[in-house]
Amino acid sequence: MEVEVAPLIQKKKKKDKLKKEQRSPQTFWVVMILFSIFAVFMSWIVYDDEGKPDIPLDRKQELDDYAEKLEIAEQYMLYATEDGNYVCVSCGEEKRIFLKKGEVWKYGVTTNGEKGRYPAGLPDNRLNYIVQFRGNLTICLVEEKRKIIYYPILPENVARDKKLNRPPGNSQDR
Repeated sequence: MEVEVAPLIQKKKKKDKLKKEQRSPQTFWVVMILFSIFAVFMSWIVYDDEGKPDIPLDRKQELDDYAEKLEIAEQYMLYATEDGNYVCVSCGEEKRIFLKKGEVWKYGVTTNGEKGRYPAGLPDNRLNYIVQFRGNLTICLVEEKRKIIYYPILPENVARDKKLNRPPGNSQDR
């Protein structure tokens, strides 16, 4: 039995040509993506009159704004404005806890104020937000942690049948 080799070779060449044509759009997009990455990277470097590389002014301003924001933080408390059952994320299997008016639900820290921290409103409309301490972020985080750690000995917690190791709205010590 004789097999013709020439038609088989021609079919293979046609397949290879089709594969190359199919890869062309992919190659185009890969090149475009690499070019875009390069363009973005290059926008992070500017050159002064002497040809020395520097950071663009908008990136320097971004850094200044970030550093300034960390200097203006607040440690806050959310507390119950009326007696009732509230969500409890630190109660284990029980998902709700009874709080009396004025009792702590959560301690927190933000650099964005109440409206920035809770843009859609507080987690429960029966809670109130009160700033307890203002300062830089580090000091506010220490204040928050101090209040969470000392929470178990607050009179409101000591009076409960089931004591909590942190406020009902704090899922962790942070």
